[in-house]
Amino acid sequence: MAALTPLRARRFANRIAEATQQYVTFRLRQYWFALPVEALLRVSSVDAGSRDDTGNGLAATETTETDALVIIDVSQQIFAETETAAPKRPFGSAGASEANASCSIAFQTSTGDRFGFPIDSQPKLQRIPQSKVGPFTSEHPLYGKLQSVSAIIVTADDAEPIFLLGPDRLCQSNDGVAYTHLS
Repeated sequence: MAALTPLRARRFANRIAEATQQYVTFRLRQYWFALPVEALLRVSSVDAGSRDDTGNGLAATETTETDALVIIDVSQQIFAETETAAPKRPFGSAGASEANASCSIAFQTSTGDRFGFPIDSQPKLQRIPQSKVGPFTSEHPLYGKLQSVSAIIVTADDAEPIFLLGPDRLCQSNDGVAYTHLS
């Protein structure tokens, strides 16, 4: 084992370990969103051949959980009705490369309720320093356009922000949102 030289010891002494947290990040429309890993039950791909006849892109998958999974329309839960800049796309209507990356995310709220939603992008697992997480305030230009956001993550000055979704906020029933039970 190498001994710490005075120069090396000073270099490591100045380094302070910063607390980080893991998030699963994914893209919806033109924005990036994140959910804390602690809330996740599973992230799974949705096989294009197993979609149902309603065209909503939901597939019944084998699961060991005995509780029903409530499927939410994440687009309606996140994007306020005033959002008109990006057209709504049905799940799975993207190009061939995105259609191959179709996934579903299942998570649990603080009360133990289980929810899920489909996404048409490949999610990423990211470890983000807590210093990069800040409040989503009314001064932000998207404040009135995005719902269910509990905080904002800015990893670099020139990077796109990541909107942190609150699992409990994401599941609050809004008018016009239909829930589907999937067991």
